[in-house]
Amino acid sequence: MPITAALICLVVGITDGDTLTARCEPQADQPAQTLKIRLAEIDAPEKGQSFGDRSKRHLSDVCFK
Repeated sequence: MPITAALICLVVGITDGDTLTARCEPQADQPAQTLKIRLAEIDAPEKGQSFGDRSKRHLSDVCFK
């Protein structure tokens, strides 16, 4: 059986409507790490596309409020 562990992370940035950056706490066997996370099953406009800024703002509101 594989061993799993939960990471405790803090969202530190939003790239676009479906991508964020998180800073994760160090673990016993690993240093702190920064992860770029692409959310699955989200079809959001990319930067530069129509409604891209609005989509990014919405994800930011969800993560930071």
